[in-house]
Amino acid sequence: MLTKGFAETSLTDLANSANMSVSHLLYYYPSKDAVLFDLSEQINARIWADVTASGEEPPEERIHALVENVFVHGAVHKSELAILRELIALSTHRPELQAKLQAYNGKMMGYLEDLFSKVPRQPGLTALDAAEVAGAIWVGLVTNADYDERLNASRARRLFRRTLLLLANLDSASPKAGKGAAPASRRVRDGEASGAV
Repeated sequence: MLTKGFAETSLTDLANSANMSVSHLLYYYPSKDAVLFDLSEQINARIWADVTASGEEPPEERIHALVENVFVHGAVHKSELAILRELIALSTHRPELQAKLQAYNGKMMGYLEDLFSKVPRQPGLTALDAAEVAGAIWVGLVTNADYDERLNASRARRLFRRTLLLLANLDSASPKAGKGAAPASRRVRDGEASGAV
C-alpha cells in the first residue's frame, strides 16, 4: 500500500509481502478494507501515543513536544502520510472508516482543546477555536510539505511552533531573549535566531 497505493494493491500483493498465501491472509483479514482499517488504527494509535506522551507537562512544554513529535521524529514515517491521505479520501464512501477517523479526530481535538484551556490564548479566542485552528494548520503544513519544495520540515516546524505559541498567547512566540522566551538552543535549532521564517 505504501508503494502502490490502496486502489492498486491487491490481496495477492498483501499476502506476498507478508510471506503468506491469500487464503492465510484472509484468515486474519476478511478483506482488503479490513487491512486498511487495521492499518488506520495502528497509525492513529502511534500518533496519539507520540502526541500525548507529554500530556502532564506545562502547556508551553507540551507545545514544544507536539512540534517535535510532528515534524522531527513523529510516529508517522513520511511514506505513511500517503496512506493517511488515502484513508481520508476513502472515508468519504466508507462509513466505518469515517467513524474511526472522526473518533480519532475528536480525541486529538480534545487534547488540543485541553492544552489551550491551560494558557491565556489570544483575546476572544476560545480553547476550542484555538484547537481547531491548530489542527487545521498542523494538517495543512504536513500536507503542503509534500507539494511545496520551499516548505521543508525545519520551516514547517518553525511555523507550527510560532503559530501555536501565538494562539496560546505565550511570550516565547517571539524569538527575543528574556523571560518566557524559548531557550536559545531551541531558537537556533529552529532557525529563529537568524530571523529565518
